[in-house]
Amino acid sequence: MLSHKYVINNFKILALINTLAFVLFCIAGLQSYMTVSLLFLFIIEFIYAAHKPNKNIAFILFLVAFFTFLMGRLILPLIIDIPQNSDIFFSFMDFRKETYLHVIISLYIALFFIFFSYTIKEKKTSEKLSPTFDPESPRILFTRMWAKRIMWISFPFAFLVILEKVRYVLSFGYAGMLVEQESHLPSIVIIFSVLFEYTVYLFLATLPSKPESFVVVGLYVFYSISNLVGGDRGECVMALFVIIYYYFLRNRLYKGSSVWIGRKGIWSLVLAAPLAAILLFSIAFLRDSKDVNENQTGLLVGGFFYQQSASMNVIACAYEDEDKLPKGKLYSIGPIIDYVRINYISRLVFGIKPYSLGSHDLATKGNSLDSAITYLEAPGFYEKGGGMGSSFIAEAFHDFGYVGIVFYSLLYGFVLASIPKWNSKNIWLSVIALVFLKYIMYAPRARATAFIASAASVSFWPIALIIFLASLSYSYRRNVRK
Repeated sequence: MLSHKYVINNFKILALINTLAFVLFCIAGLQSYMTVSLLFLFIIEFIYAAHKPNKNIAFILFLVAFFTFLMGRLILPLIIDIPQNSDIFFSFMDFRKETYLHVIISLYIALFFIFFSYTIKEKKTSEKLSPTFDPESPRILFTRMWAKRIMWISFPFAFLVILEKVRYVLSFGYAGMLVEQESHLPSIVIIFSVLFEYTVYLFLATLPSKPESFVVVGLYVFYSISNLVGGDRGECVMALFVIIYYYFLRNRLYKGSSVWIGRKGIWSLVLAAPLAAILLFSIAFLRDSKDVNENQTGLLVGGFFYQQSASMNVIACAYEDEDKLPKGKLYSIGPIIDYVRINYISRLVFGIKPYSLGSHDLATKGNSLDSAITYLEAPGFYEKGGGMGSSFIAEAFHDFGYVGIVFYSLLYGFVLASIPKWNSKNIWLSVIALVFLKYIMYAPRARATAFIASAASVSFWPIALIIFLASLSYSYRRNVRK
């Protein structure tokens, strides 16, 4: 049996050899060979992670997201011919060769340093984890009970938000929903709707038994899948990724008398992946009022990865539009700036209003690279409320160059390796870890520090503080009675 240290060292050596080849190809300007080298690095990292899925599930899910959101558009042309005017392989954009080289270099830097940071941190943790708290203690049971109660109270509000999206999609199409993306529901509904997901995470953080978690997990899965009806595929998939991660985590952490996910479950996920890709891509067709030709279903999986990896375009556009973008912006910390400035408390107390969606001010004065890039590249689409999305790589490079990509990649690798340990420390840190996981997995096509801003929810933490203080009081009174 090979030691874990031996496996890590050998995969690091393979990654270094591959990186040396990549540098040589880069010097020679061999774009196709650089792309192949990027693919090899991805395969090296994926095989490394897959040899211990329970321990590396967070990294595995991130790699899946990284490939889906950023690499498919580069890799597929090496395998099949991509027609430029196709209903399946749409959202095509062409760039200079220099720009393609920049994109490939940026992706390689990110993938390499995330792996480097992850392996350094991960090798310090053991295969099995033990919680530092007693999941059956009165304080934890009290917290679990109230997390579940508030979850049920908040679910109707969360579902109302989804129904609002569905109503706009059914009435005006997905483009119409974009125009009306800012909710018209009362602020109290929005605040309570946010509580649903966070209280689900709090419930899971208390490490309930597998049978006890079925209803909560089932409701969260139902809620997540409901987002598909409103055309929000990303929110659905990332939420489901969190549940997949949690089941693998519980194989390591306080699993009880039963395995949370076994070989049959793993194979079911593997076999379901291409079917899910076809379903999600079909939803994209319907969302954009396109017809799915049943004779083309064999290409839908490839089309899914091609279309989803349009975030590569954001990296390319940010590079080519560097001189046109607003000066003095630090887009990578934009979510934190926006959180401080325009969270719901600031809006209610100080009357601060965010820039209107699709407005000139949002693109030129706001802190969103998504808005700025879309405004420059597709102004008509932008004015209708559309957006190209963002990417932590594009934001990091805009703010700090390649050094910025290295920094955020090292940070992500460290956080991904630390999340399972945080889940075992205490329930409040575990909630933060689950939020971090969801938004870091989405970072290849989203904002760099969204995971920090999202964890600092002004809706959840006041409620969390009340639950915490009440649990301490409850535990104290029980001890006094004894």
